[in-house]
Amino acid sequence: MAVNPPRLHRYLSAHSKLSLLLIGCIILALGASFLYTNYTARDAFRYELDDRFSSLQTYADVLFDPVVREDGRQVLGLLELIRNDPDVLRVEVLDAEVHSVASSESEEYGRVQVESRIVVPIKTQDFDTEAGWLVVEVGAESFYQQQHERIRDSLLTLFLIIATIVLSLLIFQMRVVNRPLQNLLNSIRRSRESGEFVRVSDRLPNDEFGIIIKAYNELLEEVDRKHRSLKESESRYRHLYNQTPALLFSLSPTGVIDSASEHFLSHLGYASDNIVGQPLRALVCEASERPRIDHLLVEISTRQTAQAYLKILNADGEIHSMRIDATPRPDGLGALGVMTDITSLDEALSTIERQANFDALTGLPNRHFFKLLLDEQLSVEEIREEGLALLFVDLDRFKYVNDTHGHHTGDKLLTAAGKRIQASLPGGDFVARLGGDEFAVLVHGNTDEESLIQLALQLIKELEGSFLIDQCTMHISASVGIAINRGECSTPDTLLKSADLAMYRAKSEGRGRACIFVPEDEQRTLHRVNIESMIRESLLEGHFELHYQPVVSMGHQMIVGAEALVRLRHPERGLMAPGEFIDIAEETGLIVQLGEWVLEEGLRQLSIWHREHASAIYLSINVSGKQLQDYRFVRTLENLLSRYRIRPGYLILEITESMLMHHTDHTLEVMNRLKRLGCLLSIDDFGTGYSSLSYLQKFPLDILKIDRSFVTDIESNKTHRALVTAIITMSRSLNLRVICEGIETAQQMEILKGMRCQMGQGYHFSKPLPAHQFTTQYLPGSYQATSAS
Repeated sequence: MAVNPPRLHRYLSAHSKLSLLLIGCIILALGASFLYTNYTARDAFRYELDDRFSSLQTYADVLFDPVVREDGRQVLGLLELIRNDPDVLRVEVLDAEVHSVASSESEEYGRVQVESRIVVPIKTQDFDTEAGWLVVEVGAESFYQQQHERIRDSLLTLFLIIATIVLSLLIFQMRVVNRPLQNLLNSIRRSRESGEFVRVSDRLPNDEFGIIIKAYNELLEEVDRKHRSLKESESRYRHLYNQTPALLFSLSPTGVIDSASEHFLSHLGYASDNIVGQPLRALVCEASERPRIDHLLVEISTRQTAQAYLKILNADGEIHSMRIDATPRPDGLGALGVMTDITSLDEALSTIERQANFDALTGLPNRHFFKLLLDEQLSVEEIREEGLALLFVDLDRFKYVNDTHGHHTGDKLLTAAGKRIQASLPGGDFVARLGGDEFAVLVHGNTDEESLIQLALQLIKELEGSFLIDQCTMHISASVGIAINRGECSTPDTLLKSADLAMYRAKSEGRGRACIFVPEDEQRTLHRVNIESMIRESLLEGHFELHYQPVVSMGHQMIVGAEALVRLRHPERGLMAPGEFIDIAEETGLIVQLGEWVLEEGLRQLSIWHREHASAIYLSINVSGKQLQDYRFVRTLENLLSRYRIRPGYLILEITESMLMHHTDHTLEVMNRLKRLGCLLSIDDFGTGYSSLSYLQKFPLDILKIDRSFVTDIESNKTHRALVTAIITMSRSLNLRVICEGIETAQQMEILKGMRCQMGQGYHFSKPLPAHQFTTQYLPGSYQATSAS
């Protein structure tokens, strides 16, 4: 449907409009003046008629005598005098019987309208007798003449007034109205022609036009300021559009690129002519991604924003991963969009995914990925029916390598071990690192226990081969736990737990072994969990107590010291020996907390013996490896000695031989600090380990404690007797004291005494006793004790 163009109104100047207005006003003024003049003339005419009536009364008085005498001549003369009035058309005298006495008419009578007829009675002077009537018919000739003269004079005066007013108005319009308006029009025209905002001259009239022009100038300044701000904003927008690191572009409704920022062009390597005017789909690297662009355009047309992920080709043909965010343009024609290059993000996500699923050290799948794969395998019915097995591999003595050679070397050993495990498996099997020195192997289609044991032993054999790491030859072994799934509805966690339990059994049976999971493994673990819970509860409830076994000087048969041995008096299970909980406390780390309690309780009791019983015996307390590794140990011991006022020389700390082997550097540092504190150091169970005798010179030791296994059959076992003799002789040469433990008979005591063993302890002297029994039996004057220092 065609649209009619707007109708153009004919231009009419203000002068013409003012002239038409003045003409109309003049016509109205003339009409009003004419009406007013006519009205005033008639009113004057009526006053004249009244005056004439008064004069005619005079004539009527004069006519009384002629009418009475019937002197027609005199009457006619008087009538002629009356008719001299130009307005009188006819005059007549009637007698008392209303008969015409005389009359006189003008030439105009009958042709001119009679405006009034005046009848005046002719009476005597006393007004009591009427002699007749004087009848005068009057026209309006003088009235019309006066009216014409008045109208002429009024029109002349009015014309002069109107002319003066019109001239004044024209002058006023020209000078007061037209000039400022013309200046305003000229300013608007120059602004339109030059494109700049041209103000009207500052010389403004002090009237309404001045106010209007001033407001126009102020409006012009505001518009100019807004215009400049808009231009600056546009300039900033263009600068931001082209210089921002974002890839900005605009699309037509059909998906054609209308514009692109400079950074967009430089980032993708395109020239503006090569990109503007091209459809967005021309940039995608695969035709399969073009429907995403169509979907993007549909989303833009139906809602505010849309997003898409595309693979875009740059000018060199390289692929970039892009996220496109688009929003409809304000005018509704197309969209504004921004591309974000997420290529590096995709690569980072790929790296993160690999890091989340693969071990960074060995490159093997990690626990998370292994569990996902295992869950997937268990969900496939065919694989579940064929059966699968899980091997849980834990490296033996790896902690020793870590502590001895450092974590860097340990990491290299783990990597080499992972490769060796992977290389020793049949094709199709899957290996992962679960964490630390633990690996898992997934074996498909093999549920034969003997075959799995042979596979595990072969794997252990491969790991027992030497490793050359940083020019050092290293040896490790492994313990393997095996869990078998024969179609049961197991979960990854269940299989891992079962294999882990079997691995712990392999370790407990001597390491370097392979064990298949049996239900008893779970019972054993449950027992360990219960013992751990019992230890924690006992530490909180105070169920632990110390028993003391006396240490006797072999030469003088005197009590010189006591060894503090921890016991657990459980409310339900009764008194429990250390063998029932110490290993678990060691494994769980609770040995540190338990060891602190033993130190405090033992020193508290020793202070009582020294202060209240004037005793000078020493106290021997066992220290675990985890306690020595705790950085708080020396400080805690120092505080306890100070609190209970114990001279350090009365405290012997017993350290196992294996601790000297596994923690040489750190242990040596801690032992030196203990020696500076004044404590005595003893090797417990000496002779059962594999340490070098050079350790006896390297570490600041004071006492060797020969293990009970050498004393039990010393009467008949010549080898043990020779070893004990050698240890005592060597200790003497190194200025070390010797304690033999496990003395149960008088014959054993005599043999050791003959070997010049200095001190001994065992059931031959006393079993471990609670503190109050030890105090009662051994501290009063039965024995005279001497200091061990």
